[in-house]
Amino acid sequence: MIASISEKAISFDKQEILQKEIEKAIELLHAFREKYSFFSNPSSIETLNPEAIFKIEKKKMGDFFDWINYYLKPLGNLTLDQNIYRNIRSQFDDFKDLIYIVVDKNKSLAEKVDANWNVIAGLGGDKHLAKKIIFCFNYQTKNVVPIFDTNHLKYFVNTIVGKPNFSTKFLTMSVGEKYQYLTNVLLAEKESSKITSTWEITYFCYFLYRIFPPEDIKSRDKRKKQFEKTMFSHKLDFRYFMETLNQLRKSGKISAEDLRNYRKQWENRTQDRSIILARLKSL
Repeated sequence: MIASISEKAISFDKQEILQKEIEKAIELLHAFREKYSFFSNPSSIETLNPEAIFKIEKKKMGDFFDWINYYLKPLGNLTLDQNIYRNIRSQFDDFKDLIYIVVDKNKSLAEKVDANWNVIAGLGGDKHLAKKIIFCFNYQTKNVVPIFDTNHLKYFVNTIVGKPNFSTKFLTMSVGEKYQYLTNVLLAEKESSKITSTWEITYFCYFLYRIFPPEDIKSRDKRKKQFEKTMFSHKLDFRYFMETLNQLRKSGKISAEDLRNYRKQWENRTQDRSIILARLKSL
C-alpha cells in the first residue's frame, strides 16, 4: 500500500464514531444471518416465501429485502426500482436457485457473481444487488468486500496500489472474474499495512469512500449540497415573503383575499418572485 495512504489511515476516525456505527451494522448482519441461516443450513432456503420478497397487497418489499436494503444499509447503500422486487417474486424459484449458488461453499466468488442473475430483470449488468446478497451471506469467509460497483472497486485498487497495469487478460474477464480479481488485490493491499490489517473490511471500505471518493460520488455529493443550499435559500426567501405579507395585512394595506392571491402568485410564478416581492415592498 502507498505510504501516504497508510498515513491517512492513522488519522482516520480518531473519535471512533464511524467504527461504532459499523460495529452496530455487523451485529445486525449477524441477526440477519441467524434469521436467514442459508449459509450454515442451505436446506432452509426452502422456508423462504414470496411474501418475504415482495408484499403484493401492500405494494412494498418483504422482510428479506427490508433487511438487505434498510437494516443493512450501512454495509452498502443501493437505490433500486421497486419493480425489481416484483420481478424477483414473479420468478421466485429462479431466485431460490441463485441463493443456493450464493451459499455454496464450493463456488468461487466469480462463479457466484457470474451465476445467471440476468434471468431476472433488473439483477443483471454489474449485479450490484447480487453482490450485496453475496457479501451478506459470505461475510465470514473474509473473501468479500462491501463495494458492489466494479468501477469503484477498480478505482480504489488503482488508488491504493498506484495504478497497476491491468493485463489484456483482465479486459476479457467476465464480470465475476474481474470482481474476484479486484477484490483479492484490495484485500491483499489491506493486509499489507500494519494499520489497516486489523480493520474490519467494511470499516476499511468506508475509509476508502470517505477519503478517496470516486468522481461520480463527488459529483453527486456536490449536486446534493448545491440543491440543499438552493432549498435553504428558497426557505429564507419564503419566510421573508410571508413576513412582508403579514405585516401588510396587519397594517391594513392588503386584505385577507389579497394575501391569499399573493401567496398563489408566489407558488405559481416562481420566475417572478423578485417582482412580486418588489411590488409588496412598494405598498
